[in-house]
Parts: sequence; structure tokens; C-alpha cells
Amino acid sequence: MRKKLFALTAAMCLALSLTACGDKSDEGSLPDTKKIELSKPDLSVITEYEVVTTESDRESDRDSDDSGKSSDSGEFKYETGKPEKNGFNSSTNRTESAFGYTFELPDYMGDKASNSTDDTYYYYAEVEGKVAFLMLQEFPIPNAKESDIEENSKNYMSGVKSSLSGYNNQQEDYVTVAGHKAYRNYFDCSMSGLDCNDVLYMFYDENTGKGLSIFWCESTNTEFSYFEDVEKIVDSFK
Repeated sequence: MRKKLFALTAAMCLALSLTACGDKSDEGSLPDTKKIELSKPDLSVITEYEVVTTESDRESDRDSDDSGKSSDSGEFKYETGKPEKNGFNSSTNRTESAFGYTFELPDYMGDKASNSTDDTYYYYAEVEGKVAFLMLQEFPIPNAKESDIEENSKNYMSGVKSSLSGYNNQQEDYVTVAGHKAYRNYFDCSMSGLDCNDVLYMFYDENTGKGLSIFWCESTNTEFSYFEDVEKIVDSFK
């Protein structure tokens, strides 16, 4: 079965252009993203591929390193050793709009960054040699039914896994985002030489024929951990 491979890797590369230069504002010019060297090539030119899931693939996911843990409630939680930012506060958050949705962002999160594009928005919490950013990416997925999310999410993540350096699955499950069934994957990877902890949500609306990925990437050298705030940000999507 052949499915679309969306340009998530290219968008991640563009996000790194801002963290590398240390500019969190939306003013001024950004460096040439081609100067940011990733360990994997830009796969945005690939439009489709065939997924073949084997038993060895499933065993690899089951045998992944345990850099996090499940809480008593069964929810996954990264053990980063860093203090949680815990800055999500509805009384001080601002409301943002993106691709037909509204959501809340804490006041410490920068405005939509200048490297954002028509279909990809970036918001940064930490820069200057660190990675801590939220990326929202809209993509077309015509004729797809929301009931197919489990099958389509496997194909989507097969593309992500093949395009990231050091991808290491931690946990994947399904949750509800903005009234839609959404795929969620916690994983580790390496970006521009930095070890990162990540979470990716993906869902789509069959009425609009559009999908949305919500991606949080946090390198291990950030001052704070933001995962609790990120979960609240995602819960605020309407």
C-alpha cells in the first residue's frame, strides 16, 4: 500500500535554522538553512513510498531504550532530570490561531517565528545552541477517513523513522485532540548533533481533507523540560 510521505524532515531542518542562530524574535533575516547540516538528507522531494512492516520492525520498537517511564496512570513521562517549566496558565496565556484551530500558548513561548511558512508554524521556548520548539504543520490528505487514522499513522511514522537520525520509539498511543482521534508518539532522535526527546501528534479532518501534525522537540541540554506544558497546549486545541 502506497501512502504520501509528508515533508516533516524538511520542516524540522528549517526549525533548526533559528535555534542555530539564537534569534527567538520574528524580526530580522535568518541564516541559509542549507548551512545547517543534518545527519540525514532532506527527504521533502520524496512523495510516496511503500511500507512493509516486518516482525523485526516490531521487535525493534519493543526493544527500544527506556529513557522515560509510565506513570501510575499509565501515561508516559520522560525522566529528563530537568525541572518542569510549568508555565501554562490560562489566566496569562495568549490565544493563537493556526489552520482553522485556536490554542493557548504560555507567555514564555515566542511569537510565531519568522521562518514560519504558509503550512508550517514555529514557536520557540529556548534557542542558542539548544532545541526547544513547537512546530505545527498542515498537510493535505484528501479522501482519507478519520477511522483510518491507525493505518495512516503507521505509514506516516514509517516515513519519519526513515528520515531521522537515531530514531528511538518510547511510546505510541491514540488520544483525542480538538475532537479528533489523534496518533501520539514519544520518541528520541538526534538533530544537528543534539540528542532530543520528542512528542508528535497527528490527526486529520475528513471534512476539510487536511491533516495537522503537532511536534515538540526538546534537546537534552535545555534549561527546563516542557512536556507537561506541551500536553496542556495540545489539550487546548479547539
